[in-house]
Amino acid sequence: MDDVGIEYQTVLGYPPVEFVHLAADLGCHAISMKASTGPYNAANPYGYGDFSFLEDVGGRRQMAAALRERAVAISLAEGFVVIPGADLTDDLASLDVMWELGATRANVVTMDADLGRSFDQFAAFAEAAADRGLQTTLEFANSLPLVDIMLALPAGAAGRRRGSHAVPRRRGHARADLRPAGGRGRPRRPRPGQG
Repeated sequence: MDDVGIEYQTVLGYPPVEFVHLAADLGCHAISMKASTGPYNAANPYGYGDFSFLEDVGGRRQMAAALRERAVAISLAEGFVVIPGADLTDDLASLDVMWELGATRANVVTMDADLGRSFDQFAAFAEAAADRGLQTTLEFANSLPLVDIMLALPAGAAGRRRGSHAVPRRRGHARADLRPAGGRGRPRRPRPGQG
């Protein structure tokens, strides 16, 4: 199942390394993941422990080893949320960790009703992700301030001012892909251990 991925939110707080093994056991080789648990976690009805790949270097190494061993890739880095009064680019360490773990895309969502501010945050985040060779997806849903593709399109215009644009994507929920202009991305810096 190379074209199917499992989103982390659907496993209800399951430990990340075990999630990699579960995905591989199911024949799925793509997952989404976040750098740490935080205030916007999916429900965790089973009481699984919090984790942080930012603080737990050993846990990060275990995750990288499990991904390699089971031939699973992080196709989507999650946990990047625009909230009122905070700058999304203040947490680039999480983006770096997800890049180090092999993520190819980073998803961003807004909880901020100020869509103009959200679009500026999306554009700055897309630029930071592109600097790492990552594509950016923009999530929209009826439960979010960004409810549909028609509202998401201006985010693409904001991104174009910073060298990115929105492309509609069907992935789990409705998302838009923020790619550097031309769709090619910036040169990817080598991942640790790749020279």
